[in-house]
Amino acid sequence: MRHGSRKKHKKSCPINPSVRRIPGIVVLAVALVHLYFNGVLLREAANTGNNDSAAAIINAADPNTKTPLLQNMKQTITTTSTNSNVASQNHSTNINAASASLVEEKQSRVRAQYGINSTHMAMDGAWVVGVSKMLGCPDVDNNGIISDDPNAYNYIPNNETWNALYRAYHSTVDPNNEILTATEYQNSWKVPIEVKFQRPEGRGVYAKEFIPKGTLVWSSTTRNTATFLTSHDHREFIEYLIEDPKTRHLACDVRMWIDVMSSSKGETYYICETFDEAVLLNTVWDDDDSDLINIEPQPMNISADDPDYDENDCYGNDHYFTVRDIQAGEQFRIDYGMGWDDDKERWEALGLKFPRGRVVVTDDDAVDDDAVDDVE
Repeated sequence: MRHGSRKKHKKSCPINPSVRRIPGIVVLAVALVHLYFNGVLLREAANTGNNDSAAAIINAADPNTKTPLLQNMKQTITTTSTNSNVASQNHSTNINAASASLVEEKQSRVRAQYGINSTHMAMDGAWVVGVSKMLGCPDVDNNGIISDDPNAYNYIPNNETWNALYRAYHSTVDPNNEILTATEYQNSWKVPIEVKFQRPEGRGVYAKEFIPKGTLVWSSTTRNTATFLTSHDHREFIEYLIEDPKTRHLACDVRMWIDVMSSSKGETYYICETFDEAVLLNTVWDDDDSDLINIEPQPMNISADDPDYDENDCYGNDHYFTVRDIQAGEQFRIDYGMGWDDDKERWEALGLKFPRGRVVVTDDDAVDDDAVDDVE
């Protein structure tokens, strides 16, 4: 027997202790090579648009995903990915994250406890890209205008939609209300509005009645905003939406609606989602149309004792006021503002791809077409 002869050889010819350490070194080297090539796979797959690459992204990011739907998806196509395990844990800790400093503390604890590093975050970001490809999420062009499919994103969300997203968030990320103090969605629009779909921009928010200049039309509160402390949290949120047939169609939407904000101290970043029609506000891309901008954010004096006073930077106490009279039937438009180049750095810091439709704006407020980054 081979085992017997091996044992006899070991007895008659003892192995030098320094030689015994070789297998361990080899294992470490193999692991490093494995991680390197897995990273190469993720980068290559994220830059292509076919289903094979999409499956490769998902398998590489998490070959042991528990979601039956995604398992079935992967079984229908061929993949050559290298497997790599990513921690999949509930990131909740018993800490009151009402302030930015405590949010940062919780985020640091989460990453330390579960060993989440830049490699894991890059895998989570790539996983979302892969799932989006497999779901066939429609694309948008560099100006944020829907392309190819004339009916892409024509679904009109309503209060039931926002409630479903809010419940999904609490179920996967914040079940103990550590970040959000409210547990039910509440519409934050102060004036009657209507969401319409029309080409080429797609969905937009319209006034249903005349609104005079200086009117408060919308406020950001804890009742319509969610905070994701890590890219893995956001991944779990999207996976939850995909698994439920009633919310699966929203997975493509929420990927477009996310934003990445920095903390008050600028020391960390987190992913933000707004769960109401404010995510559908459009801007203008031509300086000649700047007069179409009719609402802008302005600060308000709110007591720190007010339940809507938010120190968490995902909320930011945004309050939109009209800067001129708005006629009934007119679309609300807002200036997306400066600092989009900083946004790109924030996205990459969380291992996320800077999305198509986001542009880098110069100090001269001019759009640099060469600086537009695509999610693909």
